[in-house]
Amino acid sequence: MTTAKATITLGEARSLLERGRLLAATDERRPVLHTIRLTISEGTVRAMAADGFALMVQRVDAASAEGDGDMLLDIDVVAGLLKTLPRDTKKNRDDEIDVTIDGDRLAFDDYGITIEGIGGQFPDINRLMPRVDSPGGTGADQINIAAKYLERAGKFARLGERLGGEGIVRFNMPESAKQPMVLSVRDSKRSRAVMVIMPMFADAVKLSELIRDILD
Repeated sequence: MTTAKATITLGEARSLLERGRLLAATDERRPVLHTIRLTISEGTVRAMAADGFALMVQRVDAASAEGDGDMLLDIDVVAGLLKTLPRDTKKNRDDEIDVTIDGDRLAFDDYGITIEGIGGQFPDINRLMPRVDSPGGTGADQINIAAKYLERAGKFARLGERLGGEGIVRFNMPESAKQPMVLSVRDSKRSRAVMVIMPMFADAVKLSELIRDILD
């Protein structure tokens, strides 16, 4: 069992959780995707979530960090956590707080809050999204999916506006129905996030490399 601790702001902590909840799968029959993956490693805190058609990754450079931790949080538990954590306002969103991953436990030490994660391993994102040989689906299905996720993309971007950053720094509409749609947001000097929407008939894309090029 490993323990890791990082110091980030309340606003950054809430944005990690809220964005993850926005993109995680709502279908409980896919329990590993019904989660947010939260990691502390190499001085950064990251959140990742996906539902099979879209995924998000947010990176926050911690004010200080030690150790490495990796856990999965059920999004229903995250919903309760967001109600328990203080809301971030102009007055407190820059307050620094300690976040600790201790095995499968997540603690917000400043507020005396501890929640349990779930066991399991988050899927390889390079194999998670649809591929060109995905069965079924029509052009109308593709449009419906795009409309659904464009609405979420708007919410994804607005979550960072309150942190006072640059906002959207990249938003590319694909040139073909087989290319991903990529939204990149910079919330602050320390926090940036990316959302990728994969079309139903996507060509193979090395998502890990795409995300690394944007966030690292």
